[in-house]
Amino acid sequence: DTKMGKTLNAKDLTDAKVQAEFSDAKAAESIKNGVKENGKTTMKAFGDKLSDADIKALVAYVRTLKK
Repeated sequence: DTKMGKTLNAKDLTDAKVQAEFSDAKAAESIKNGVKENGKTTMKAFGDKLSDADIKALVAYVRTLKK
């Protein structure tokens, strides 16, 4: 609900429906390799900054945000 979140059209990760749209594997892949849509990077890759264990822990944390 932040101004930047709205500007970037960020997904509400507290919404159970939004979380149901992606698997843990897809979330991990997106964190590691980034996301590109229509040739535009919509999320930077973090695979060079986070270990596989860190990415797994981050996905687990994101899952705790669901209400």
